[in-house]
Amino acid sequence: MSPLPSSNAVDVLIVGAGAAGLSAALALARARRSTVVFDSGVFRNKPAKRLHNLLTWDHQDPANLRAAARKELLEGRYNTTQWVSKVVTSLSKQSDGKFKAVDASGAEWFGDRLVLATGVKDMFPDIPGFAECWGKSIHHCMFCHGFEETGAASAGVLATELLSNREMCVMLASMARQFVGSIVIYTNGSEEVAAEIQSVLPTTALNYTIDTRKISKVAPVRAEDEEGSVGGITLYFPDDDSTTHAFLAYHPRTSANVGGFEELGLELSSSGGEIKTSGPFQETNVPGCYAVGDVGNPMKALVMAMAAGSVMGPAIVHSLIKEGNTGAWEPKVSDHSF
Repeated sequence: MSPLPSSNAVDVLIVGAGAAGLSAALALARARRSTVVFDSGVFRNKPAKRLHNLLTWDHQDPANLRAAARKELLEGRYNTTQWVSKVVTSLSKQSDGKFKAVDASGAEWFGDRLVLATGVKDMFPDIPGFAECWGKSIHHCMFCHGFEETGAASAGVLATELLSNREMCVMLASMARQFVGSIVIYTNGSEEVAAEIQSVLPTTALNYTIDTRKISKVAPVRAEDEEGSVGGITLYFPDDDSTTHAFLAYHPRTSANVGGFEELGLELSSSGGEIKTSGPFQETNVPGCYAVGDVGNPMKALVMAMAAGSVMGPAIVHSLIKEGNTGAWEPKVSDHSF
């Protein structure tokens, strides 16, 4: 479809080019609504070479999924999407009800609606090497990464922060046990947590042990291969001892990516892991502003992020039509990238 004139005033500003933002952009493109998608290039699943649990895309590179979605929006049948490969540094709502975004170059963009699909940041324990192993030999979700470890001798579970809760820890350990021969639960120095976990381990739980030693650092077994595998993870202890597992399971706290958006006055969850939303379309406390995907949902998964964007898109279109913004006959923007 032929390009249309570009504009910095659109129907919808979409901040974030992951699964949720891309799904929202597609739904809005199909309603011939003008959008601008801001792509920071930072993604929560970037360390992982493979995505899972998505029909027809299982065990493929998540970067390829994003690239295919972008191509579909910009080079396919649609021509109402603009793409800005820059970080949004500030967001605000103007006196006329429109939203203003300022990107890293200082350019200003305006929209009748705002979609926040900025994702979250995983918060890691203070263990050297942890970030380097994350998404490679440290796994947060057994549905996402467990199957590939089938037949391994052992795995570890780090029982700190959220996983110091005994029920959560034992559930994750039991999930991991489906794929490996034995499980070691590490409490990183806490005898109290060890006792709590031991009290709820079933008496029939074979091949589970608890290790209370402090972990001084972790490291991959070898360099990453084309599948993203590093051959396992080695845990080091202060007594110069070490042990190696196929992987370490850990479920981190998260922090919503909302830096620079303070002027909007968004309400966050008590944990700070998500923006508070209400209703099925995930509208925030700021009318006309929606939070979709990981940043607006405590249930953080790729398919849920995609579904949220797809559902929220039509909701925005309906709200615009109710305000008298039909927009169908004259889209405002082109598919040019900046």
